[in-house]
Amino acid sequence: MIYKKFKLMMTKTSLAMMSDAVFGTFDPLNAKKITPHIRNDVGIKLEQILLRENPKLIYPYSDMLDRCVKQINEHNPLNNGSNNDKFLHLPSIKMKKVGKRTIFHNFSEICSIIKRDREHLKLYICSEQNTNASIDATGQLCIGYRIDQSNLEKIIAKYIKNYVKCRACGSYETHLIKESRVSFIICSRCSAQSQVKPIKMGFKADVSKRKFRDKNALI
Repeated sequence: MIYKKFKLMMTKTSLAMMSDAVFGTFDPLNAKKITPHIRNDVGIKLEQILLRENPKLIYPYSDMLDRCVKQINEHNPLNNGSNNDKFLHLPSIKMKKVGKRTIFHNFSEICSIIKRDREHLKLYICSEQNTNASIDATGQLCIGYRIDQSNLEKIIAKYIKNYVKCRACGSYETHLIKESRVSFIICSRCSAQSQVKPIKMGFKADVSKRKFRDKNALI
């Protein structure tokens, strides 16, 4: 009987202690206050000091916006300005594969934009692909070889880099002249003159049928 009373008293005491530990009172005034990070304070104070000493050091939003608009206008090739000749806008190449040939539809249009002779660009394309080509009555280039559009675009870009773009100022307002079997690029913007390599055709095997070769030899 005494053991049961003692056990009951111990149970009540442990429950009271557990309730005090788990459901204890919480005082928010005694909570630890979170101090702001020292780096934030130092950054704010440093910004205030710099702004006080040199107000122009930190640019306002309006000044940055005006500067951004000015740079866009300066580098926009669609605007009328002195830097427009440093940009060259070419239309996308229009071509079609017909059998073993490739028809370059807007060949003459691209030649007029880059201000180069059609025969010169035709000769360069033939030398790069080691094939023959001809210009028809409508100004289209008929290439005797099936070529992908990506490869043709690379050839045009390489031609512009070597025979159109000025090597001094990067302008595309140039013209090509030939003196004593030597070709030169003369820039209309900076008057620079640079020599270019002549276009040479590589070896091309005659793969036509023998009877046609014999017939042409007799003519």
